[in-house]
Amino acid sequence: INVVNNWVGKAAKELKIRLSNVNIKVSNREYGAAMDISGGGKTKIELDGQNRLDNSQAQANAGLRKQGEGTLTITDETDDNGNKITAPKSGDSGSLTAKGATSNGSAGIGGKTGESTKNIIIEGYATVDATGGGQGAGIGGGGGTAGHVSGDAENIIIRGHSNVTATSCDGAAIGGGSSFSHHSSGSATGIWIYGHATVNASTSGNGAAIGAADGNRYAEAEVTIGTDGATAEQEDVHVTATSKDGAAIGNGNANTKVIIQGHTTIENAFSKYGTAIGGNYYANDSGDMSITIRDNATIKKAEVSDEAANLGKRPAIGASYANKLVVNIEAVSYTHLRAHETRRHL
Repeated sequence: INVVNNWVGKAAKELKIRLSNVNIKVSNREYGAAMDISGGGKTKIELDGQNRLDNSQAQANAGLRKQGEGTLTITDETDDNGNKITAPKSGDSGSLTAKGATSNGSAGIGGKTGESTKNIIIEGYATVDATGGGQGAGIGGGGGTAGHVSGDAENIIIRGHSNVTATSCDGAAIGGGSSFSHHSSGSATGIWIYGHATVNASTSGNGAAIGAADGNRYAEAEVTIGTDGATAEQEDVHVTATSKDGAAIGNGNANTKVIIQGHTTIENAFSKYGTAIGGNYYANDSGDMSITIRDNATIKKAEVSDEAANLGKRPAIGASYANKLVVNIEAVSYTHLRAHETRRHL
């Protein structure tokens, strides 16, 4: 499915597309995406039934590719009979599963190999499961191979009552794509999770669960979870983020800014060898790290493994190395905080 939407200007309207039990699997000889959205206009996809966009066996493209300056919104606002949804649902109706190409590393939703992406919104009652192939992000930038830099992710928003699972092998689960060389991995800026969203993000490689991929000394991470000042009546965000070698949340090598606020619950922020919340362990000393946790936020778990703690310089919250590190924690509830230290190592 190829959609080009250049409907822009004062008279422009949102292009609305309904996917109803769509199942597209691209063969291993193809290079195209199962679904490709491009152009400068606003495109909204309404999910009915169970939908699959599978590029996992293809050559070099995303399951749902998003390119261009326009905005892609993925939502579930009406049930399969066209009635407006007003309460959380049960079952898999209104869902999307998207898988990126493994052979050359593409995002589940976002960029193909070597491609950046921007302006993706997941909202309503949508249930989304996105898996990046190879170095690609689950949701975000494509991975880099020989001759390709990896892709950045910009303005990825998850809100409403959406339920999002994002998984990657080496790129960020939500954020930038990684690269074989680990010297040109993607940044993640404008990542915002709020409302009543539930997010489970995990990577088995060097990238963040939510944030930048690994390796690039110029990669930045800017992640906001929750709404400033929101109360329990206004918001209820739940996030689980796990990474093997990168920070669970953050992971910038140059600059990292993480804000956790409003009525947010971090169910678990865990890294086996990196930092739970903050900068990449291998960050260069020129980077600035800023972490703010405030309002009604609850951190149930923020921890690194015993092995990482024994190695030293792996804080649960903070940065191992930074030019400037600011950690601001205000009236926050902690259930379990464990690591070697929670400060910059001098």
